[in-house]
Amino acid sequence: MCFEASPAERPIHHTAVLGDSEILFENCSNNRPIQIKIPLQNGEMLVLIDMLGAPKDIPLAEVNQNVYRLNQEGDVVWQIGKPDGIYLRTPYTNIHIESNERLKAYCWDGCEYEVDLTTGGIIGRMFLK
Repeated sequence: MCFEASPAERPIHHTAVLGDSEILFENCSNNRPIQIKIPLQNGEMLVLIDMLGAPKDIPLAEVNQNVYRLNQEGDVVWQIGKPDGIYLRTPYTNIHIESNERLKAYCWDGCEYEVDLTTGGIIGRMFLK
């Protein structure tokens, strides 16, 4: 998972703007862009890092669990739960919050996941394709 190395080992790869601050994603073994940023009412943010076409040497936990919730300081509150996908490498490709405050996350393999906004855990899964 990103963010676990010592400060000396932390190359900067991603940025997200949170309020007036720029948040730096550190210690990822990839240099993939942030595809989706969703600001939350409490000042936190959800981000989805684009992992489609990611190199094979990037760990599966970074490829398949590529959605994060950040607090106002830019610290990771949670990394999304592991998808129960059809394929070994099946990153999330889209996220949105429904009107009932439910997070929906969509994977490359055609599955829709309902995600707990508090924990990032998977609540339910539905195959769409």
